[in-house]
Amino acid sequence: MKKKTKMRLAGAGCAVLAAGLIFVILFFALSGGSIVGTWTIDGVTTYRFDEGGEGAMILPLDSYEFRYTIEDDKITIDFKDDALIDKDYTYKKFWSTLTLKEGSEVEHKMTKQS
Repeated sequence: MKKKTKMRLAGAGCAVLAAGLIFVILFFALSGGSIVGTWTIDGVTTYRFDEGGEGAMILPLDSYEFRYTIEDDKITIDFKDDALIDKDYTYKKFWSTLTLKEGSEVEHKMTKQS
């Protein structure tokens, strides 16, 4: 094989490898990671997760502040208002969808707003 042909093949191989690496990085960045931001369940009920473990459930006429903690795939929401029920969920983030699962049956799918 000529030297130029070998160099072209090596260059093409590097380009394919670089494209594959970029895909893997983007996939993991978008399919996991932080839940910080604003998420809506139904266009009416919105959850805001701030950095540092603070957040709020926002309804049209009121909002309820909470603290949240994440450990592995578990999220605990502790409302500041004792009249509200604190919750433990299993969560999964994939692209712009956040799923909170309560027990084995109840599932809340949220769409990222910001």
